[in-house]
Amino acid sequence: AIWYSFYCCTNLFKWRHTERIAKVFIAAGILFQIALFVDRFDDRSLFAHRDVVEKAIAEKDYTFVAIRRESKMMREKKAVSWKESKSNVGVIRSANFDESDAYFKPQNIVGGEKYSGTYSCKIDSIQQSSVAFTEQLSRLGSPKKVTVKFRGKSQQLETFALVCDVNTAGAKTSQSIRLGALKQKQLDWDLIELSFDLSAYASDSDISIFFWDAAKAKHPLYVDDVTLTFE
Repeated sequence: AIWYSFYCCTNLFKWRHTERIAKVFIAAGILFQIALFVDRFDDRSLFAHRDVVEKAIAEKDYTFVAIRRESKMMREKKAVSWKESKSNVGVIRSANFDESDAYFKPQNIVGGEKYSGTYSCKIDSIQQSSVAFTEQLSRLGSPKKVTVKFRGKSQQLETFALVCDVNTAGAKTSQSIRLGALKQKQLDWDLIELSFDLSAYASDSDISIFFWDAAKAKHPLYVDDVTLTFE
């Protein structure tokens, strides 16, 4: 393509100022690339963050470096399967992230670290939000409370939170619990139980529950075997 573009622009070089303009554009491009290198070296350069690349290769998890662009088909098929069940306590939804189609699973479902099965969900500075559970409260029995149990692993909890968003007729309210407030400063697949009060919300409200990294933590959070009990 570049050679064809030279051919198309041949006639322009008959004009005596074209060569000067071309030299200006080339010089500007070189200066831009140098400035971009200086500006991004500490933050994004693979040379400055060689340890991240090595970790991605060792754990066979490219998402430590970046995520790939998703096609429309991938966006449509990447939903996580939440298993449905009922008990004397209430309605239960659970996920262990062992998706049947490995290619179309969300990119933060990874296999390097897991408590059980094949995969867990990773939350880090690149993908700051976990996969979310979303449903209308009326389909969950119009509960007054939800209890979230999960297994977690992380060396750093200060910036992570469990978030509960509720949307009622376009009005959104949010509750969150900072994991840094837990007694444990680190997690090694510990079982954690947290809860949110839902008594103030109408049954036609939509609820969304997910984990969130508020400040791009240095160390990721892995969660597995998530269970939501709606009472």
